[in-house]
Amino acid sequence: RAIAFTVTGMTHGASYTLSVQDSIANIYGSTLSTTASSATFFADVKGPAIVGTSYDKINSQGEIMIVFDQPLDKTTGEATSSYLIEDNAGNSIPITSAILQSDGQTVLLIASGTFIENADYKVKAPGVKDELGNDSCESSINGFSFKGRDVTPPKFVISAFSNAANENDIIIIAVS
Repeated sequence: RAIAFTVTGMTHGASYTLSVQDSIANIYGSTLSTTASSATFFADVKGPAIVGTSYDKINSQGEIMIVFDQPLDKTTGEATSSYLIEDNAGNSIPITSAILQSDGQTVLLIASGTFIENADYKVKAPGVKDELGNDSCESSINGFSFKGRDVTPPKFVISAFSNAANENDIIIIAVS
């Protein structure tokens, strides 16, 4: 059997001990074992915060990786309604997909528009929860700023020439 209760006033990351008195008995009159009468735990009362953005493994101008400080609840982490991206003028950029990555803390956001190189943007995540159900913390609600980046791979043209006067002399020119 389980007993659920709510405790308020805990400090995030602090250690707490829950103790049950030996005099508590089940419906048959059996009391608790003294070895199972307490447990120590750390409080998690803080919701997820955005700690960064990344363009790693990005192939499109309309994609950005959002990095959180703790694992997210899969349902809210992959809901496009959990996020908002705005340009510098405050215009909303629609998000078409949110894909939680295997680390549980990174989300690939795919927007219907493109992020212009060096333009300022802000991503907000007011709808995400962590694995324990804690709502987004204040910094995720207020937003995290990032700059657009050109992710188009460079194209190189490589030409090689040999020197007729010296067959061991090769000239290579690379132009992007």
